[in-house]
Amino acid sequence: MKKNKTILLITISACSLVFVFYTLNKMQNLRHVHNTLMDVYSDLQRKEEFYYHNYKLGYRMDGLSADISYIDYSHSKNISELSKNKSVLVCMYKITCRACGKDELNEMNDVFKDYSEAVYILCSPLIQRELYIYTKQNQINIPVFSILSDSIDWIAEEYNKTYYFVLHPNMRISHIYFPDKQYPELNKRVRL
Repeated sequence: MKKNKTILLITISACSLVFVFYTLNKMQNLRHVHNTLMDVYSDLQRKEEFYYHNYKLGYRMDGLSADISYIDYSHSKNISELSKNKSVLVCMYKITCRACGKDELNEMNDVFKDYSEAVYILCSPLIQRELYIYTKQNQINIPVFSILSDSIDWIAEEYNKTYYFVLHPNMRISHIYFPDKQYPELNKRVRL
């Protein structure tokens, strides 16, 4: 009888121990699922803020108030000539460091290799020469033009970051987009 009680006690203890480990394992799995869901939620929230920021800027900026001049191989032309009968993508290149943003130019070239006549890079005269040399060395077929840094006076310029917009023939703009290194998949998706 005493032997049966001992066996019963050992069995109950073993079952209790298995139940405790099972419960701890389930709690750990639940914690892992909770953390994963929080990461997904946080990422979605950041992406929503990112899209909202770009949308808000696009809503506040609807067109160019004046025809801006740009320099094309030492000849001055008006920006309206770029979008004469078609809408074009304009990249306002703002980065002045040597290594910054060059990968983005390569990606942009890959995306628009068949449509290079519909994409233009505008930049400050201070970096045009360096950018022009970089595009030639890396076989980037997107034209690079310089504009005076104060020729465009709208809210996007206050950020002093590279951004994109679509310029329509009527000088209206749409689809303003500030790329962000935190979201490389979004940057690629927007350029497509």
